[in-house]
Amino acid sequence: MKTCMKLMIVGTLGGALLVGCGGDDDVVVPDGGTALVGVRESIFYIDEDTSARAELPTPDINGEVSMPGTPPNGDGADRACALAATNIRPVETTPDIAVVMTVADFQTDAPVDNVRVQFYRDNLFPDPVGGTFLCEAGCQMGTSGPDGTVSPFMDSSDSWYAYFIKGRMGPTSATTPVDTAQYNEAAGAAVTGNSVSASTLAVIPTVLGLMRQSGTALVAGTFYDCNDRPVRGLVVRLFAEGADNTVATDDTFIPEGTRRDQPGYRYFNGSSFPSGGQPYTNIDGLFAAGNIPVAAPIRIEAWYNAGTAAAPDPQLWGCERIRVFPDGVTIVNVRPTRSDITGCTPAP
Repeated sequence: MKTCMKLMIVGTLGGALLVGCGGDDDVVVPDGGTALVGVRESIFYIDEDTSARAELPTPDINGEVSMPGTPPNGDGADRACALAATNIRPVETTPDIAVVMTVADFQTDAPVDNVRVQFYRDNLFPDPVGGTFLCEAGCQMGTSGPDGTVSPFMDSSDSWYAYFIKGRMGPTSATTPVDTAQYNEAAGAAVTGNSVSASTLAVIPTVLGLMRQSGTALVAGTFYDCNDRPVRGLVVRLFAEGADNTVATDDTFIPEGTRRDQPGYRYFNGSSFPSGGQPYTNIDGLFAAGNIPVAAPIRIEAWYNAGTAAAPDPQLWGCERIRVFPDGVTIVNVRPTRSDITGCTPAP
């Protein structure tokens, strides 16, 4: 996700990137703006030429970039690992290693010093207390030095972890990190922690064809299959979860807004640039969601069509639970549903 986001920011600042999202103030949504009842009924898109409902293609990988509405041209995406306990967070059976994290600016790759990093080896954030996350069981904490490095964390090699970088004020917006989190990262001897600056956060929604609203969150990432290959043909849906995150019945679906200052789901053109005319993931598997209301927690789901255009069969591809922050960024990569996730939209 790091490289693609950097490319689109550079393109925007250089004046070479245009993002089309409909008219000056409105965007097209499947039902004209009325919240859909049940997420399954929203798993389709509107054809830009005919304004008619169109079904998602069969998910595929390793294909060539194609326009929406054309058949897939790649290989079948692998979802055989769905509901496997080791899918997202491998069982920690290998010895612990020292994990040295270097905190780097998301756009420039420059080292970012003097930021607090909380490293969660269990890939889970605790409930916030007073707007902050405590660093207790399962959490390790350090502060980046002048070269961006943090004292080593300990984790099982290749297991999945999450981290949180606490924002702080800097002399300029470009040197002011905002609250940033990332999930489903693989532990290794040397890893990178992405730090997003206030100036980058101000640019990204514009690139996505949105008008960023103060206090909202940005979510971005990639959809993968079981072999870590980006998947085309998926759509993202977000939910503000209720008090009981083991069930989906009390959750609030966050629909696509009708204006650019409202929540918006965006996809990319297959070459790591956002595309206002792309209604589902392209071969790069990338997605982004802007102007997301802050709730704790947010559930992210990836959906696909397991049927045909004539007989669609909406199915859940993957599901994750994340934390989002006012004027902050959360990065998450989503793979087929793991066995230890709860509260996802139930099967039909």
